[in-house]
Amino acid sequence: EVLRRHAIYGKNAKASFFADLLNMGVDIYARARINSSQKENYELAELEGRAVNTGGFAGLIPPTYLTESLAPALRASMPTVDAISYPMPTNLDGTGGGMSIVIPKFTTGAAGGSQTSENTAVSTTDVVAANVTANVVTITAATTMSLQMLQRSGTSFDLFVARELFGALNAETERQLLTGSGSSGQATGILNAAGTTSVTYTNASPTAATALPKIGAAISASASTFLRNAPDVVVSSPRFLSWLSTVGENIRPPYEWTAFVGGRPISSGAMPTNLGAGTNESRLIVFPREAVACFITDPVLDVITDGAGLATSMSATVIARRYLAIGYVWPSAISILSGTGMAAAAV
Repeated sequence: EVLRRHAIYGKNAKASFFADLLNMGVDIYARARINSSQKENYELAELEGRAVNTGGFAGLIPPTYLTESLAPALRASMPTVDAISYPMPTNLDGTGGGMSIVIPKFTTGAAGGSQTSENTAVSTTDVVAANVTANVVTITAATTMSLQMLQRSGTSFDLFVARELFGALNAETERQLLTGSGSSGQATGILNAAGTTSVTYTNASPTAATALPKIGAAISASASTFLRNAPDVVVSSPRFLSWLSTVGENIRPPYEWTAFVGGRPISSGAMPTNLGAGTNESRLIVFPREAVACFITDPVLDVITDGAGLATSMSATVIARRYLAIGYVWPSAISILSGTGMAAAAV
């Protein structure tokens, strides 16, 4: 029934989502269309098994046609987030779960052993538990435009605005996962997390052939710490990973790469290439997915029309936002390859 129903908003619909979002406070028909659209989102969420919905984080989810039409372009901007993130948990009643997520873990586990003989005591180890806290931060992207543009541009303009805002939102989400400072409202990115394992690649004249053993060392360091399984995520800059392809046909990357997402490392444009003393180094990160707990929500849209902007210049601000939380469950299992040899990414 949901699939047969004609969508309230769509490429061929007469109503503009952003115009209705702007006018819903004064136009009862705009409010009715918005409410109907949100009802469709709820029904589609149940039909498709989506884990995130409006009730989870209070706001208006964009119409499905906006997110589905832009999915290929948008998803490419946060490949690491896509690979490791989970829907952000909410309370049982569907409301938000506060501004921190607490993840319990055992720091000392039970030890196995053998009973020395029948009717003798078995060895016991008291387990010790600790909490990992992932603070929730708000990622935003906004643009201000005239009311005339919002009200009279139609549905094609909705796609244009959505592309710009969601693209910026996803790019910032990926950046904070990798390099967030942990201050001024930012999440703590992987490169700034405490307790990670550093592997140094020092080489004034690096080549792809000499880089591969160091990548293998980073994989080995992660596996030696985590023990449960080999790391299954590797992330670096597009330039560094492309540079590795110059190794030639006779030498292959470590065999563990076949276990990575899509059968190859993640190429992220958010990985910096201006690090190190020479401001020309990149980084390569290796870790098992279990080491990093990354939670996100779907994007939400708001149109803000109050304030001096509306009164003096007839303008409104469209804001896209989502929540992000990052917790480091096993930080020592995260290997970060750095050093002068990583300057090849700047070539």
